[in-house]
Amino acid sequence: QALQSATRGQVSTVTSKPPPVGGLNRRDALDQLGESDAIELLNLFPTASDVRSRDGHVEHSDTGETTSVKTLVELHAGTVRKLICVTNGKAFDVTSSSPSTLKTGLTAGATDRWATTVFKGILQLVNGTDVPQSYDGSTWAQPSWTGPTIANLNNVHGHKSRLYFAENNSQSFW
Repeated sequence: QALQSATRGQVSTVTSKPPPVGGLNRRDALDQLGESDAIELLNLFPTASDVRSRDGHVEHSDTGETTSVKTLVELHAGTVRKLICVTNGKAFDVTSSSPSTLKTGLTAGATDRWATTVFKGILQLVNGTDVPQSYDGSTWAQPSWTGPTIANLNNVHGHKSRLYFAENNSQSFW
């Protein structure tokens, strides 16, 4: 086999290309890209003269749960700034490196994905399985409403001083 490779001749050539300092270009066709454009930049950031790799990451907070975080949302209302995550049926305040538990007893699993919005300084959360939740930066609560089966509400949106909720498997909104 070594003899065959030697007789076949050179199969590839080595060329040097300048770094893609032009950045990511998804607008132009491949044959139209400039020499300094990139079609993909994974963990790379162009500067004026070269391309740097991403520095990596640092763990911000550890909830101690074995499941991955499905919801991560910021409550930013006035002077209140909190980072909230939901995993394994529990909500945590992960603003600092020492998380605190805000709520337990939520349905775990796929329903750890919560739709959220901040409305009038209060974080509103729904997932289509649990009763909707709200958090104002100090108190976690469950609103009491009449009308729909509130555990079926799976999306929330604030618009013009009103909250709108969508319901599971329905064209209704409230």
